[in-house]
Amino acid sequence: MRTSKKAADNFLGKINILGVGNMRLYGILLIVLMTLMIASCTPPNVDRNIGRAYLGEKDYDAAISEFKKAVSKEPYNVYNHFWLGKAYYDKGRYKDAVTHLKKATELQPNNAYHLLMLGNAYMKTQQYQDAIVALKKAIGIEPTESVFLRELSYCYIKVQNYDEAITVLKRVIELNPDSDTAYNNLGYVYGKKKQYDKAFKAFRKAIVINPQDPTLYSNYGHFLSEKRDCVGAAEQYKKAASLQPTNWTYLSKLADAYYKQGRCDDAIEAANKAIGLNAIGLGPYIFIEDNYPIVKAPTTLTPTLRAGLESAKRAGIETGDRIIKINGQLTEGWSIEKAIKSVISSKYVNITIQRKGLDMPIEKVIKKESIISQEASNPLALRSLALIEKGKHEEAYKDAEHAYSLNSSDGWAQLALGASNLDQGRYDEAIKLLSQVKGSNTARILEATAYARKGDFKRAVDIYSAIPEEKLSPENVPLWSDRTA
Repeated sequence: MRTSKKAADNFLGKINILGVGNMRLYGILLIVLMTLMIASCTPPNVDRNIGRAYLGEKDYDAAISEFKKAVSKEPYNVYNHFWLGKAYYDKGRYKDAVTHLKKATELQPNNAYHLLMLGNAYMKTQQYQDAIVALKKAIGIEPTESVFLRELSYCYIKVQNYDEAITVLKRVIELNPDSDTAYNNLGYVYGKKKQYDKAFKAFRKAIVINPQDPTLYSNYGHFLSEKRDCVGAAEQYKKAASLQPTNWTYLSKLADAYYKQGRCDDAIEAANKAIGLNAIGLGPYIFIEDNYPIVKAPTTLTPTLRAGLESAKRAGIETGDRIIKINGQLTEGWSIEKAIKSVISSKYVNITIQRKGLDMPIEKVIKKESIISQEASNPLALRSLALIEKGKHEEAYKDAEHAYSLNSSDGWAQLALGASNLDQGRYDEAIKLLSQVKGSNTARILEATAYARKGDFKRAVDIYSAIPEEKLSPENVPLWSDRTA
């Protein structure tokens, strides 16, 4: 600052010596000089600090812009690259994050936290081997930091190096004996190695540490089911569902466990609850136009919303329908909030709609469960399979069709519709659907049965013979009774 003041004094002295004839030129030069003085007073990290402020407000684009300025001014400043990399990471631009986080670790190789961030960015881009290298370097600097070890264990799990994952997780537990996450992950790894006793011991320890976490019970139940202990699996899923009653996946898994035990009524009850949790009603499709609620597709149509729109169509509601009454009340002048609240407030809603091309209004009674999300395909399929076992074939077929219409790539939906077609003698359609189901012995049994009923015994025997012997039992294959050709 002193140097800048001295330069200014010298400059002004020269102006006085030269006179006032060229004052305009001198004014311009003075502005240039003052700009340089201000720049010399600006801290070199000002852009970075502004960027960090934006980052704290989650204004990622503005933060990235400031950090890029900082990098352009000081391209060899480690913190400029680190913070730009972090901003890219938080924005979800993981490849760009890798570029700058890698540069930060090159400029400062012994910063364990920067290596951790680089490892996480590599994981996001599925570059797990590179992530392992970065994380092992971080651990070499901070060998007792359990967070680094935990992230390394995730990488080993992703690349299915389960032995290394076990070694790392045991080290995490040594450093943090009360880590339910470490015990849960250890249980998962042992389960993947089919070492079920060790897996169950680890899950039980995790539950003792954190008995209020439903995911621990669900993961325990998954491997109990895999070991064909469906009774034990049902107990764990039931506990998970009680801790988080609004999570439909636990109820769907519970329905599966009941179904595999032959407890079809219990399976249907659990599936009904799961389906109910996937009911989205008309709410997402209500907009206000010309002073009335109208049914429209949202601007951003996700797979779930698209499936819901298809469900609404099956329920007799079409896009463009104007809702003039809800539960007998005229809707003219209603706010969107009031309209949505009215259509989602109860299980059944009476609506009166005006539809283009029709002279008279249409009366509809909409059941909330008739407009459901894509995720309902799983519990619908399970309910269908249970209904087949109970001999309710028409209901089963309707559920299977509904499940498949919601998500044709869902293996359970394919299995249920294939089983229903087999049940009703549509063998070609059954084969087409069942052949799409991967990793399911039940699907292979039913597929072989369909070929046998068609008279193609060679193909039936080939499929049947490819199933491992230990899997061929009523205990292991639901719908075993359907195998008879």
